Amino acid sequence: MNNLKSFVYKILDFLFEIRNNIFKSIFIFCPVKENKVLFNNFNGRGYGDNPKYILEELKNEDFDFVWLTSNLEENMPSAIRKVHPNSIKRLYETATAKVIVTNVKNDLRFIKKKGQYVIQTWHGSYSSKRLEAAAADTLSPKYLKESRKNSKQTDLFISNSRVLSDCYRKDFWCDCEIMECGFPRNDILFKENTGALEKVTAFFNIKENCKLAMYAPTFRDDGSVDAYKIDAEKIVEALEKDGNKWKLLIRMHPNVEECDNLFPFDENILNATKYPDMQELLVATDLLITDYSSTVFEFAAMEKAVFLYTPDIEEYEKIRGLMPTFFQMPYKKNLNNDELIQDILESSSQKQKQLSQEFTKIFGGVDDGTSSSTIAKRIKDVINGNKF
Repeated sequence: MNNLKSFVYKILDFLFEIRNNIFKSIFIFCPVKENKVLFNNFNGRGYGDNPKYILEELKNEDFDFVWLTSNLEENMPSAIRKVHPNSIKRLYETATAKVIVTNVKNDLRFIKKKGQYVIQTWHGSYSSKRLEAAAADTLSPKYLKESRKNSKQTDLFISNSRVLSDCYRKDFWCDCEIMECGFPRNDILFKENTGALEKVTAFFNIKENCKLAMYAPTFRDDGSVDAYKIDAEKIVEALEKDGNKWKLLIRMHPNVEECDNLFPFDENILNATKYPDMQELLVATDLLITDYSSTVFEFAAMEKAVFLYTPDIEEYEKIRGLMPTFFQMPYKKNLNNDELIQDILESSSQKQKQLSQEFTKIFGGVDDGTSSSTIAKRIKDVINGNKF
C-alpha cells in the first residue's frame, strides 16, 4: 500500500511540474508590473516571518502586494491580495512581479525576466545545524537543485550576523549582494510597547499575573520524537522556586506540528504551536528552552535567559551534523531533564545577561531594530528606479 501511495504521489508531482513548466513558458511573455511586490513565507504558511515585517513597513505605499498563502481566508492587511501557492494564478503573479521577497530556497516557479528583483530573507538567524551545501549528504537532490537555482535568481540576501553572511557565501551558492542589516522580523525585539505580551496572553486566555517560558525545539531529519520529551511539569515547578507564577508554552517546529501531542497540556503547560507569529512569542516570554534552533540568537539579542536541552546531540551530529560554532556557544548543553532543571535552578539574571552578551560578541550579531525600514527603502528604490 505504501509503495502504491508513493508511486501515485510521484505521478502527481510529475504532472504538477509539467503544468507549471507550460504556464511558466507562457507567462514569460507577460510584462513585469512595475509596482507589484510578491511575498512568499514558507511556501504558503501565511502572514509571518521576515516577509511580514517588510510588508508592514511598506503597506501604506501605493504598491500592488501579493501574498502566497494556503489559507485564503486568513486575516491580513486589506492592501494584500492573497493567492494560493499551488495555483496557476501564482505562476502569473510571480512572472509579473517587479520584486519577489521569499524566505525559503525552494523553486520560485518562474523564469526570471530582466528588471525583476529577488530578495532572499531566509528564515533563521545563526544556525547550529549544517545547511545547504554543508548538508548535501543529508538533503534531497531535488531540494539542492532548487536551492542552487534560487541563489542564481537572487539579487539580495539579508543577513543579521557575520556568521550567517559567511554561511551564505560558503554554503548557499551566494555570489550576489549581502546586506548585513539585521532581520526584519527581529525589529520587534528592540521596540517598546509592541503589545506582544497583551496579544499572547489574550490568545491563551491568561488572566493571572505570571511569567512565561517557552520550549521551542527544531525538527529531526529522521522523524525521531524522543528528544522532545522534556519533563514539562517539573520544569514549571523548578521555575516557580523563584517565587513567581510561571506557565510553559510548547512551540513545535512547523515541520513537526503533529508532535505537539507529546505533552500534557493543562492550565500551566500551553500549546503554542499554532500561534501565528513566533516573534511575538519571543517578545512575550521571559525564558527559552531550545536545542539546535536559531531562536537562541533572538533571545540572546534581548539578553533573556536561554537553556539548551540536547539529549540526542550525538545522534543529531551523525544524522544532520552540527556546525563548529555550535560548540562555541556559551550555554551549557544539557543532556537530560535532571541536568536541564539543575541548570535552571543554578541560573541568575546577571549570569544570563553575561552569557547573552558573550554569545552576541562571538557571532557578530547586528540586529538593532531598523532592518525593516532598510529593506523597505531598497524595495522602493527598485520600484522607483533609483540608484543604490
